[in-house]
Amino acid sequence: MGKTIGGTRTLTAPQARAFLLRRVGAPYHANTPADVLALVRAIGYLQIDPVAVVAANHHLIARTRLPHYVPADLDAALYAERTLVETFPHIHAVVPVAEWRYYDRRDAPPYRIEGEDPALVARVLATIAERGPLASRGFTAADDRERIAYGWGNTPRAQAALHALARRGAILVHHREGTEKVYDLAERVLPAHVDVTPVSPEERARYAAMRELTYGGLAGRTGLAAAIASGVAVPVTVEGVRGTWYVSADEWEVAATTAPLADNAGGAHLLAPLDPLVHDRKRLAALFGFDYTWEVYVPAAKRQYGPYTMPVLWGDRFAARLDPAMNRKDKVLALRAVWFEPDAPDTDALYADLAAEIARFAAFHGALSVSLGPVTPSPRAAPLRAALTRAVALT
Repeated sequence: MGKTIGGTRTLTAPQARAFLLRRVGAPYHANTPADVLALVRAIGYLQIDPVAVVAANHHLIARTRLPHYVPADLDAALYAERTLVETFPHIHAVVPVAEWRYYDRRDAPPYRIEGEDPALVARVLATIAERGPLASRGFTAADDRERIAYGWGNTPRAQAALHALARRGAILVHHREGTEKVYDLAERVLPAHVDVTPVSPEERARYAAMRELTYGGLAGRTGLAAAIASGVAVPVTVEGVRGTWYVSADEWEVAATTAPLADNAGGAHLLAPLDPLVHDRKRLAALFGFDYTWEVYVPAAKRQYGPYTMPVLWGDRFAARLDPAMNRKDKVLALRAVWFEPDAPDTDALYADLAAEIARFAAFHGALSVSLGPVTPSPRAAPLRAALTRAVALT
């Protein structure tokens, strides 16, 4: 049980871990969200990342929490039902369309990019207003295609202008053609029933703080000032873990009464690199003793593991990590390497649960078989291979 002594709320480390794993929207919560909209409401947002060595990050987050999820479910909510919308709180994310006004910055100081040409931005906006939904490739003039430094590299000036307009909320993603975003004016994308009443900077700050608290569950101070000041975020001490953490006042009783998890409770789960459970790397190390870096943007020579290495959650511990890649032509899920943590149990249960999760992961990607690369430490290769042979077609 959590304790409150002298006004200080205290959790044991196993309780804190169990709370994060069992709260609404977490992989081990007793009740699965009804659909992708319910999931996004529960966790706050789905972070989008364009890298898709396997499925993209937002699809991987949803997969671990919605047993029958397929990417078409999110596409339908975003572009047909319009219950969700792509936007940019501080990252590229999917949020409930009903909460759009907290992201609408059309009346706020304009977001600008380095080298931005106001005349070009105005012309891009006017072109969309006149012609309707357009992607970057719809802007073909020479100055539209001229490349400027932006983001991780160089990008056409018209595309940079589209990004600036999207961050302001002037345009929204109307739909996608493959991975390409097609934009239209916000007022033509938003359903008529959506409340677009402008919010004050103070309201936006409070909402953003609560969103981060919802996403983190047990969070550090960063980004929570408005929630802390209003008493919505309450401080918590975790025994044996340095620092002060914060939990929503509404969730404190849940956290305080959550029972610790057994090793294999809930099976194994492959987590997305930006999953809510692992996005706060300091919390991950402090509470779970798991040091994780997503190395996709790390130069190859400096990588310790692999470019898309994903953590393996098993019970209340991170037992392994693996680096997957999808050969879509041959429909083979390649496990380029697997690393077990030094303290991971050497048990049949772990190998069986991991093999079952890999089989689910392969099926989600439409893979007909799985290939297994090096396993570290090497004595674990044989039992893992045996478990995989029983669970999936292994090449």
